[in-house]
Order: sequence, then C-alpha cells, then structure tokens
Amino acid sequence: MAANFDAYKIFYFVGRYKNITRTANALCISQSTVSRCIQNLEADLGCRLFSRSQNGVAFTKRGEMLYNHVARACEDIFLGEEKLRLMQRGIRSVRLNVSEFFLWQFILPVMQDFHAAWPDVCLELTTHSLNGRKEAMDELSGGLTDLVCTMAPVTNPGGAVIREIADFEDILVAGSRFSELREGAYYLSQLAEYPFAALCSREQGPNFYDRLFAMQGMDTIPIIKVDTASLLLPLVKRGMCLAFIPAPFRKQIESTEGVFPIRIRDEMPTQSICIAAAETENQSQPVKDLTELICRYAGTLEAYDRLPD
Repeated sequence: MAANFDAYKIFYFVGRYKNITRTANALCISQSTVSRCIQNLEADLGCRLFSRSQNGVAFTKRGEMLYNHVARACEDIFLGEEKLRLMQRGIRSVRLNVSEFFLWQFILPVMQDFHAAWPDVCLELTTHSLNGRKEAMDELSGGLTDLVCTMAPVTNPGGAVIREIADFEDILVAGSRFSELREGAYYLSQLAEYPFAALCSREQGPNFYDRLFAMQGMDTIPIIKVDTASLLLPLVKRGMCLAFIPAPFRKQIESTEGVFPIRIRDEMPTQSICIAAAETENQSQPVKDLTELICRYAGTLEAYDRLPD
C-alpha cells in the first residue's frame, strides 16, 4: 500500500467535507497538516486527487474512483470501532438500512414497541434512496447492516433472506395547473400528451413505468425520474407534471394544497415492499423480533390501492 491508514483517513474526510478547514477541525489537526498529507498522497499515487478553488476542493475523476473504495473501508473500520465500544459497554445494536420512501410508513411506527421489548439494544437507523438499493444489499451481504427494508425487486448478493411484506399501487396526481383532470376518469392513453414524473432507478433497460405505458399500447413517454419520493409532490404542486406517487403517501397527497388524485380506468399493476436479512441462523434475537414487528405492522395496514371509482 502506497500510504498508511492515517493518510487515507484524512483523504476520506477531505472527500466527505470537500473542505480543508472542516477536515482539520473534525480531526483536531492543523490545515497545513491536512494539505501536506493530501499532497504527499498524490505524490505517492502519481496523480491529482482533488482540484482546488476558493470554495473548497472537488474530486478529480481518479480521486472520486479512489474515494469510493476508501470510503467503504474507512466506514467499515469506524463501524467496527463503534461496535467494539458498544460491546465493551455491554450494549447490543441492530443496524437497519431503510428506503426513505418507507421510513415513516413502516419503521417509525414499530420503534416504540421494539425499544419496549429490547430497552438495552441500540437501533442504528440509516436511509437510502431508490438508487441506493444495491449498495444497501451489498452492506447486508458484507455484514455492515442487519436489515434492509426497500422496494422490490432487489438482487440477492448471497446469504440473504428476502421477504415481500406488502403490495401497493401508485396514485396518479396533478396540481391546479391541470385542473381539467379533476373531474371524470381517464385511461392512461388519454393522458399521453401530459408530462409525467415517477420514482425510478438508474437501472438499465425499461423501468416499471416504461412497461406500464407499453401495456396500454402507448409509445415511450418522456418522464421526470426521481429517486426520492419527497421530490414528487413539490414537482406536482409547481405544475410541472403529473406524478405517480406510491399509495403509502396517500395522507401527504390529501394534505397538500392544490394537489388532487386523477381517477384512472386502467388496472394498475402493483409493486412490492420487501425486507431482507441475513440467513435465519445468523440473526440475533433482536433482529428477528424487529423483522417480525415490521412484517406484522405491514400486514395490519389497509390495502394500498387506487381510489375507488
């Protein structure tokens, strides 16, 4: 290895903060030490890792590639240190990586019951976007997290048990700019001239909505693709598009001024929510109990379907 861990640790924090001063403050070292370390690392590796400006630093192409590897290593080490500290204090932990899409609907409602059952267990909660599903599953495979709750389908990297816990349909919504759609019911083919937005990943090939339009005999429709559900309602409210919003967000739709659902005559295909964990024999009892709490709560929810005709 061209450099020691301390050099890569400093490189990691510079890449994280994009700022020499913030890195120095976070590590309680001088700015000159940070700058000298990065210069030495660049010399050892024979390439520029950052471009500098008055506003901070930015990765070069090579620097970004290196950071993607170094970040995983550093965060794994930091996590190991934190777990060791918890073990030394007699504190167990459960690490849950959940799509921000499902955080409010499935996770927060069961946290109180989980802590009542396991008051001495620390719940470490992180979130990921739709485009972060693969990384979340890789963390599960690598032992960096205990549970993943996300939208199906996901690729099993090996050694995981995946359960589908709920199905839902999308609700097509519009804002006041398209008030002519407030009354009546429509086939999707009748809306082909309108702009659309939906929750889509960057995966290659046709996405869920490309297939949905194809089922209705429609040509490919230009669509605004977002990977976080929180962006959809603001786009609709500003009159930029119609949007397919997952039915678990029905309450947010109803409470957003100027936004209304469009009644669709077509049969909408469902999508699924899944939870993934390590193989059962490798799960701790708190992980098993949290899994069952989430699955049980999902099973008690009202069916996530479209509005009645």
